[in-house]
Amino acid sequence: MKYRVIIAASVALTLISQTATAGSIADTYTTGDTLTATTLDNIKAAVNDNDTNITANTTAITAAATVVAGKQNRVTATCAVGSSIRVIKADGTVTCETDNDTVYTDADAVAANAGAIGANTAAITANTTGVATNAADIAANAGDISINAADIAANAGDISINAADITSNALSITNLETFSKSGTLHALTTSCHRGLSGGADPHLETGVMNPPGNTHGPGITAMGASSGTYNWYCAVPIQVPPGTTFTLTGGKISFYDAYPDCLTAATIKYKTFGTADSGTTVISVYSGTDSADYATTLSGIQVKDFPAFTQVVAPSTIVHISADIKTTSGTPNNCRYNGAELTYTITSP
Repeated sequence: MKYRVIIAASVALTLISQTATAGSIADTYTTGDTLTATTLDNIKAAVNDNDTNITANTTAITAAATVVAGKQNRVTATCAVGSSIRVIKADGTVTCETDNDTVYTDADAVAANAGAIGANTAAITANTTGVATNAADIAANAGDISINAADIAANAGDISINAADITSNALSITNLETFSKSGTLHALTTSCHRGLSGGADPHLETGVMNPPGNTHGPGITAMGASSGTYNWYCAVPIQVPPGTTFTLTGGKISFYDAYPDCLTAATIKYKTFGTADSGTTVISVYSGTDSADYATTLSGIQVKDFPAFTQVVAPSTIVHISADIKTTSGTPNNCRYNGAELTYTITSP
């Protein structure tokens, strides 16, 4: 009975060791040994430990079997000529479908592009000839190229100076092309001529001629004995530069009105050169409050502004002052017109 137990235990331990790590039994036995309770407890502990290991390995083997069951098998199936693989299955088989795309062979592609290939071949041949010709020209002109390079190097300083001059002149040209300036011009009575109304010839008064001690001139006055309006045409010296806009922007007159029965007036007018009319009125100013104010008297030479105005003057336009001395009783010796001062601007586009 003792030997049977030992043999059975040995077989069991051998089977366990094939599938799991065996528990360790430190005891040794010889023929005729008696199995004690301690010895049997040791054998039992080793067997129980092997049971635990077998259970753990069984779980791992089951998990591995699950993985193996879900693997992709090697693909061994094929599709016939004229069809392609559409779906690959897990077991390695495939689902095929008929090809429906156009397939070009090398011969088809060459035939389709034969025209382009021929044209490109001709172009390559022509360009080869051109390259050879240009190479010959470069070789022939190599000497000139070297000479020109030397000239360029020698003149580099002058080129830099000229470049600076060009830049400076370009700025000057830009400033000339776009500008705006303002100024003042005078329409003096020395340019006046007899105007529209009747009366005696105009009297031109200067500090030298009438008389040497008269500081009121240059001026004009009416020397007639009759009442009425004495008018003069006094040219305004305007020159409109080509390509600019000339604008009158204001003005004033100088006059002398110490006589209670006369007044002085000035009206700016313009007209197109060569036309038959007396001109278009721009603005007027009077020695009194208006064209009917004869009573106002002022001591000494006076200056009075025109009311505010602007007037563009075209190149073909002439401008003049229509100057009036009006009297109600004749001989207005102390009523004189001494000229006008006008302001202007000139702008370029």
